[in-house]
Amino acid sequence: MQRRVVMALVWLFGLGGLGVWFPFISLYLDENLGFSGIQLGMAIAGLALFSSALIPIYVSVTLALTRDGDPGSFGLVRIWRTIGFLIAVVGFPVLLDARQAGSGLVANPEAGLSEPGLEIMFPVAGATLERVGARGLLAIGVVAGGVRWIVCGLASDLAWVYPVAVLHGLVV
Repeated sequence: MQRRVVMALVWLFGLGGLGVWFPFISLYLDENLGFSGIQLGMAIAGLALFSSALIPIYVSVTLALTRDGDPGSFGLVRIWRTIGFLIAVVGFPVLLDARQAGSGLVANPEAGLSEPGLEIMFPVAGATLERVGARGLLAIGVVAGGVRWIVCGLASDLAWVYPVAVLHGLVV
């Protein structure tokens, strides 16, 4: 039972996070970092490719955790994906507007800022991009992916595989 609750929370926050991330990352990259159309398309494609593995992983773990339960137990865990996504998509804009109003940030479409408070979501991305540039950021992702695949392919002990799996977050 406890594992199912944990997995329901993973669905809630994991997919809820994607529900906030995807609608606003393109605005942030365009308006705050000045990405061109090609750069924006490549970044969004990379993010989509990265996140495409999340749902099958969530499903397989959920199925493994619910296989001993009744036939409807998978659905009872999986419904939290929908709830998390809905809460995030509806709730985040309200929170963003409240933060912007509280900080005195005003949308300025002429300056290219329709949502000036988005830097709260992406503080590391902007700083890293400014420091190493777009090609440097791409190189970091490629190297992290290579290291991860080599370790996962050669390691015979899961004690190596699990920590290296964190590098997936850096892969483009």
